[in-house]
Amino acid sequence: MKKGIDVSEFQGDINWKKVKSCHIEFAILKFANIYDNEKIHYDTKFERNYNKCRSLNIPVGLYIYNYCNSIDNLETNMIKIFSKLGNKYFELPIFLDMEDKTILSEGKSYLSKMCNRFCEITSERSFVPGIYANLNWLENHLDISQFSNAKIWVAQYNSVCTYKRPYMLWQYSNNGNVNGISGNVEPGI
Repeated sequence: MKKGIDVSEFQGDINWKKVKSCHIEFAILKFANIYDNEKIHYDTKFERNYNKCRSLNIPVGLYIYNYCNSIDNLETNMIKIFSKLGNKYFELPIFLDMEDKTILSEGKSYLSKMCNRFCEITSERSFVPGIYANLNWLENHLDISQFSNAKIWVAQYNSVCTYKRPYMLWQYSNNGNVNGISGNVEPGI
């Protein structure tokens, strides 16, 4: 199995040469948080992390943390995000991070439709769509049959992944250590 990490501005300036020497084989980079008021917070370290990974031939994907309660706002924000991404390319999917408690009140059906719309928008731009969620969300708050073309990234901090459906990535901890990164990092395979 390949080992990877996901990182954001919270890890500061990463020494990617040291990271690669630790046999990290891929990275999922945070790109932004999206909100209902069409506000987007772009991760301040994304460009640096993307460029360093590219220079060291570390395959990358990205994730977008979703605070949107509205599919319309999600669509508007995704159009802005794809415009900002320009000609960047990714070997791994673009994931929508579905785990914030502020959107739970929308209910399983609506959240699943939101994921489906994200997948449609992402696929229309020739990127591979993915959904990131913890095991509870995947089993109880999302109906993956509504977005079956998405790659699934499961967060379950455990010695084994007990998710019963197919998945692409498994994040097994939130307190890993990797040489070249100060503080905790979230490892996955």
